[in-house]
Amino acid sequence: MLKDKLEEIKLLMQYAVPKTRLQQATELLLRYKNDAIGLNLFHAFYSFLPEAEDDLILSLSLLDRRQGIFLIRASTILGNYIYLVNREKAEFFGPDTQKKWDRILLKFFGYSDSKSLNKRLAVPALFDEYKPSYQDENLCPVCHAADGEHHTFGCPTEICPWCGGQLTNCNCRFNQLGRDQIKTDSQINLFRKKLAKKGRIPFDSTKHRLSFPAMEEKKGTKG
Repeated sequence: MLKDKLEEIKLLMQYAVPKTRLQQATELLLRYKNDAIGLNLFHAFYSFLPEAEDDLILSLSLLDRRQGIFLIRASTILGNYIYLVNREKAEFFGPDTQKKWDRILLKFFGYSDSKSLNKRLAVPALFDEYKPSYQDENLCPVCHAADGEHHTFGCPTEICPWCGGQLTNCNCRFNQLGRDQIKTDSQINLFRKKLAKKGRIPFDSTKHRLSFPAMEEKKGTKG
C-alpha cells in the first residue's frame, strides 16, 4: 500500500515540480518512503498545490502531535503550509501566515486561540524536523499513539485489559457482548463503552512496541 502511494506521488510530481528540481524533490520524498504520515502529506500537497503553481516541498517540520494526529508544516519554494495528518489522510489547513485557525484544531492541540498558535509559528527554531514516525520509539508503530496515550480504537497493538492478550485477536470482545460475532455499529459502540469502563491500557513503548518490517528501513538498503 505504501509502495503504491509512493509511485502515485512520483507521478504527481512529474506535473507539479519544476524539471530542474525534480531530483531534489524525489530525494526528500524517498526519505519518507516507508512512512504513512509523510506520504499522506506529500500526496495531499502534490495533488493540490496551494498556490496553483509549480512547487516542491523542501522540508517538513513537526509542530505538534497528539493521539496519532500530527500537525506538520511543509516548507516549499513558494511558502510554508500547515497540514493535519494521520495514517489515513492529510488535510490542508492553509499557509502559516494566516491569522485565524480552526477552533477545533486549536482546542485539540491545546492552543487558547489563533494568536497563541501564530506566536509559535513565528519562531521556526521551536520546531524540529519531522522524521519518519516509525523511527520514533516513543510512538506506537501502527497508530502512532505516544507513551501514555490510548491507541486508536482497533489498533492491533492495543493490550486487552481483561486477558492481557492482543485486543483485536482475543475473544474478550465477544465474551463481553455475549455473542460470536460483532456486526453492527451499536455492538461496536457497546463494546467501546465496556472497554472504557474496564479501563483501556495506554501505550507503553518499553513493553508494547513491536517490530513491523514494512515500517522499518532495511539496513544497508539505499534508495
